Amino acid sequence: MVGGIIKIFFLPKVCSRHSYIIFHPLLMRVYMCGLLTSALAMTVTMPVKMPSCFFGQCVIFKLLPEKKKNEILNRLKEPLRDLSISRRSFSWGIPFPLDKNHVWYVWFDALTNYLTTIGYPTERYKTFWPANIHLIGVDIVWHHTVIWPTILMAAGIKPPKTVFVHGFINAEGGVKMSKSLGNYIGVAEPPNEIYGKVMSIPDSLIMDYFALVTDVPDEELAEFRRELTDQIINPMVLKKRLAREIVTQLYDEKAAIDAEEHFAKVIQKKELPEEIENLPLNLYFKDLPPEQIEFTSVDISQLLVVTGKVKSRSEANRLIEQGAISIDGKKLTGPTASIKIGSVIKVGKRRFARVINTDR
Repeated sequence: MVGGIIKIFFLPKVCSRHSYIIFHPLLMRVYMCGLLTSALAMTVTMPVKMPSCFFGQCVIFKLLPEKKKNEILNRLKEPLRDLSISRRSFSWGIPFPLDKNHVWYVWFDALTNYLTTIGYPTERYKTFWPANIHLIGVDIVWHHTVIWPTILMAAGIKPPKTVFVHGFINAEGGVKMSKSLGNYIGVAEPPNEIYGKVMSIPDSLIMDYFALVTDVPDEELAEFRRELTDQIINPMVLKKRLAREIVTQLYDEKAAIDAEEHFAKVIQKKELPEEIENLPLNLYFKDLPPEQIEFTSVDISQLLVVTGKVKSRSEANRLIEQGAISIDGKKLTGPTASIKIGSVIKVGKRRFARVINTDR
């Protein structure tokens, strides 16, 4: 390994005791063509020894930045084990044709999509592959610089010429964007939700977002940076511009304007939105007569899950602990509360529901 170049040599291997390995080029190509059926696969005797023409071959590619290259090299100082392409410790997954007790290793199946989505096994895929630069996240370096080249070599396909590892743009508090944490911005979310989430990003990330996810000209971005550095512009002004740009890209200009008006009314002025989703309480408490619903202590965390306002009770309880759930303007301090017909439940900053009784 010299000058950022990583070489992975392939030596003779046989089947692992605990899972299936795949170094056989023919079987590899059959799988990637989508033809690996039980009948065909069973004609291959396992364990499979690599053909002599395969011995000593290597794949060469560049890994950047230098720090990540060194991390991989340090891991490669220990002898590499066989590349296991199946698992028997999971019940979920794509069934493995050679053994009903195994499923495909999820990364083996996922990585091959890089080729199948661009036309493999037809010649069309060669228009795009090997890629000049393969851009990957910092948490999947091993999979893309050791496992993936191994798969490609077994299929007789060249790896990307350069693998470039980028870091994460962290959210507030230094944590990465995560669905489980609820700090991500979904491209399919409603305009009001996207706008509100953009407005909540830390000031330190404003210019990163502008540079990476908008088409604002570089000259204008340079002016934004100067104004932020010289403290002659309020970061809130730039966030609003950023939120408008992103919502316009994903929807249209009208949706961006409406979302900005919604944000000003609901978040800044703390007024109720014009449209609030109805929550028919009687449908979720069918055993209670209407006159008792208003005097019964309700498990709010369960109610929010059942009605789809949150994805899990753990999320609801976390929001309650953070003081992010209120009923008629009063923050919830525990998991249960009494509610009445007409009450407005607010979840976070942007989700509202009005309690109604459809029996009346």
